[in-house]
Amino acid sequence: MRILVADDDALMRQILGEFLTAFDHECVAVADGDAAWRHLRAHGADVVISDWLMPGLNGLQLCEQVRTHPDVTYPYFILLTARGDRPDVLTAFRAGVDGHLTKPLDPDDLEAALIVAERIRGMHLQILEVRQALEAANAALDRAAHRDALTGLGNRRLLNEDLPGIHGRFVREGTLYSIALLDVDHFKEYNDTYGHQAGDALLTELGWAIAARLRRGDQAYRYGGEEFLIVFPNATLDKARLGAERIRTCLASVAPHRSAPVTLSAGIAGAVANESVDDVIGRADRALYRAKNAGRDQLVVDCSWTMAAWA
Repeated sequence: MRILVADDDALMRQILGEFLTAFDHECVAVADGDAAWRHLRAHGADVVISDWLMPGLNGLQLCEQVRTHPDVTYPYFILLTARGDRPDVLTAFRAGVDGHLTKPLDPDDLEAALIVAERIRGMHLQILEVRQALEAANAALDRAAHRDALTGLGNRRLLNEDLPGIHGRFVREGTLYSIALLDVDHFKEYNDTYGHQAGDALLTELGWAIAARLRRGDQAYRYGGEEFLIVFPNATLDKARLGAERIRTCLASVAPHRSAPVTLSAGIAGAVANESVDDVIGRADRALYRAKNAGRDQLVVDCSWTMAAWA
């Protein structure tokens, strides 16, 4: 184990160092609590053996700082005490000390304390590994719960969590955002011709293509079926239109059946004052409907005061 010794008595540091080396442990020795604290923050340790009374931080204060600092991995903490200090040992344990040794030091007591320390340290590391594995598993489950399994984009659950915050910033701070709705043209006919597996493959490739064309801050979701919703935060309507058009035209590069070209129609709307999120989505949806009625394979922008279409 890596053991840090903190004691202002040079002879005690030497004795401890010789014992620990004989027990096949690595030892670093410092002369006061402040030096011990700096070493722990920089390098950590498996075990700390600290004198109670020494310059700077005393042993009890050093233990308290170790136990409360989030960046210091938990070391097994042994406090060295004089025989007359026994009534204070309970106070030390309440402060986070794991064990104590009395002076003059008995090598058998030291070895026994280190056997316990190694056992406890191993159990602590196992618990830490299990906790990290659980946290990773929970993070993976959370990602899965917020991602569409077919396309890898955000799902409706994530959309319903993200949009209120984006709209709230617009209301409070005037931070602009726009919403684009994109729909695969003639998707039913594509499925009927090539089968649902080919349709799923197309949606999967389209999800990858959309994700690859997002700019920093843009957010994409599978809105339902063959429909996708893109949020362009912190962007003017014109920049959002360019981003939506860049995404809309990407399908030509991923459609697997060149004999049956697949296109996208899109509608886009920018947030305006005194509207709800549903109002913005509704205007984008109506713009998409107009793009469909106008012949598909185009984008229609509706910003409530003007409207334009790009083929």
